[in-house]
Amino acid sequence: MAVLRILILLGAVHGVFLGIAVFAKRRKSRSNFFLALWIFALVYLLLDTYLYLAGIIASHICFFLSIEFDLFLLGPFSYFYVKSLTDINFKFRRVHFVQLVPAVLSLLSFLVYLLTNSALFVHYYNYAFTSFLWATIYMVVCITVLFKKRYGFYNWMITRERKIWIFSIIILSIVSWVTSLLLIIFAFSPGNLIGFKDLMHTVIAMNIAFEIYLLGYFSLSHPVIFVDEIDYDKKYPVKQILTDEDTSQEYERLKSVMEQQKAYMDTELTLDDLSILTRIIPPPRLSQIIRKHEKQNFNEFLNSYRLHEVKNLLSDPENKHKSILELAFTAGFNSKATFNRVFKEVTGMIPKDYRRQGS
Repeated sequence: MAVLRILILLGAVHGVFLGIAVFAKRRKSRSNFFLALWIFALVYLLLDTYLYLAGIIASHICFFLSIEFDLFLLGPFSYFYVKSLTDINFKFRRVHFVQLVPAVLSLLSFLVYLLTNSALFVHYYNYAFTSFLWATIYMVVCITVLFKKRYGFYNWMITRERKIWIFSIIILSIVSWVTSLLLIIFAFSPGNLIGFKDLMHTVIAMNIAFEIYLLGYFSLSHPVIFVDEIDYDKKYPVKQILTDEDTSQEYERLKSVMEQQKAYMDTELTLDDLSILTRIIPPPRLSQIIRKHEKQNFNEFLNSYRLHEVKNLLSDPENKHKSILELAFTAGFNSKATFNRVFKEVTGMIPKDYRRQGS
């Protein structure tokens, strides 16, 4: 147990430096701001757990009341982080402060307990499920928000490293939730369960410490997980063409995503989606790069790739039994009218004649 306590303490120390590093990043972002707050909340929980396991906080009641307000904070901070990471239109507004009210009330209750040592708080402790239910609701909401992207979820996460980071958050959150549930269940069991409670708190703290260690590893070796998908503050004039700026590397990255990953085959691909996939941000910059190098707008650029794909599919003998419209949808077109119009504008003939000519 002593070794585990040391690991928990080191995790807290590591989290302090990591939170400061994320908070002080040169390029500010809403997602990293809330990530830093989330990390600091985890650090507090780790420090409090260490003090309890080391015997510095003597009673379990005092320990619980001292971390309850932190549990009320973790839910909103995780939600704000996930929302700012996945929703380019998310902005923190005054109404969001309402979600922090339970944390404030819990902190005031803890301070009153320290001053009065009232038996009322002992009764509250015996039936305190509020913070657990609060954390459960936020965990479900955050996981729902993450997976709301459905099949686009993997594309949004961009890299294998980001996939590992996001799924580790989900898995370790679920493990901590199950452990907390066991704590509540066994709290009503007869007998002295102090040893069991200490074990459960140690498991939860080790989960959190591992998450901080993992985040620290990624921050050094795979900083792409901290990429700010949308730079909310920097504005690009709509008509600005980046003539005086070297955008060749970004253009090559764009071509790689289009030609190797075949992003255009996603029938619902938007400029925002492609901006995230290519890590060319914000979306107006991507639009300007397309216009600069291709002399096309986004839709024309997208349809040119889709049309090229359709022509390849039509020329493949294995697709003779498939309808032209089926091949068009396979290539990424989501409208028959758009496909026919674009096809005729580029080739000068309708799709049926093109297929017949090639056969």
